[in-house]
Amino acid sequence: MKPEHVGLALVVIGLIVVLFGAYLAYQAYQAYKPLRGGGSLEETISTSVMELVNLAFKLAYIGVIVWAGGILLRNGVDAFKVGRKGGGGGAEAS
Repeated sequence: MKPEHVGLALVVIGLIVVLFGAYLAYQAYQAYKPLRGGGSLEETISTSVMELVNLAFKLAYIGVIVWAGGILLRNGVDAFKVGRKGGGGGAEAS
């Protein structure tokens, strides 16, 4: 398989992964509902902490997805450039 084909495939997969991460972030944004006051102070603090921990886990998951997609995109573009230049074996000076 040619490096430009591999690069193009990595770019497409990377874009899909990044767009999926953006979709998940948008869904989390749409699903978020502000906390309503009520009950005792302990209940309010406990509920707030649980919501913040849940949000932190979602953000970390989405961050890892977008990070992995970015790596795929970068490597795909690099492979595509190498394939277009006709190089293929040696290291390039940037």
